[in-house]
Amino acid sequence: FTSTRDPIPVLRMESSLNQQEVEKFLLATTSKVMAKGKEFTTSTLSQVGTQLVELVNTGLPGSCPSADGFKFIVHATVQEQWGQGSLVGAKCEWDNTRDKVVSVTHNTEKVNVCLVVFFVHIEEEEEESDSGDE
Repeated sequence: FTSTRDPIPVLRMESSLNQQEVEKFLLATTSKVMAKGKEFTTSTLSQVGTQLVELVNTGLPGSCPSADGFKFIVHATVQEQWGQGSLVGAKCEWDNTRDKVVSVTHNTEKVNVCLVVFFVHIEEEEEESDSGDE
């Protein structure tokens, strides 16, 4: 049996991440955690990184609608500034046309925060069901 039905066209909407929207959210989140007047010690700085990652993981989907259709990975680097330099690097294989990375930094006199979010576009697969017509 050969089907004479035309294939059903599949409409695919390309997701586009609004980088400014994400940067604004990340800067606001970082500023809230690193509010002026807060004193940090070496032992409390590790909590800052954990808090930032948790706030971004829970708040980003609701605050940045353009992130819908992306999985995201959050990386926070928090360090004390004692005049040293720092270089943070990361490598990921992805599709440069759809996947994105957004990063922000926040510097105070004693602390440097680098917050990086990697967005990987989720490819939705259409499953064709076989109706069993023969």
